[in-house]
Amino acid sequence: MLGRLGILTTLPTWITCAISTILKEPAVKLNASFRVQIEMVSRVLVLTILTFSGLGHFLAAAAIRAYAGVCNSVLDVILGMVNWQYASPRPKTVKESP
Repeated sequence: MLGRLGILTTLPTWITCAISTILKEPAVKLNASFRVQIEMVSRVLVLTILTFSGLGHFLAAAAIRAYAGVCNSVLDVILGMVNWQYASPRPKTVKESP
């Protein structure tokens, strides 16, 4: 649940940070120097890379949690790892002893 919340809040947070970075800098003025404009662009670029790196981490973690495996695939049978990764959707029933 928290992973989904993180995914949903990543993009609005990125947009807010990017806009605040751009509006905070004097680069929006016409007389800003080239150095100031390059600094602003590099800040937004680093912010973008870090944000989408975190988003990729959230998505990878969600995919790993959702992975259930394939029951008795050919590769599992050949390697002798039958039922090693498989998570059955039905719980095992316990037989009562007499």
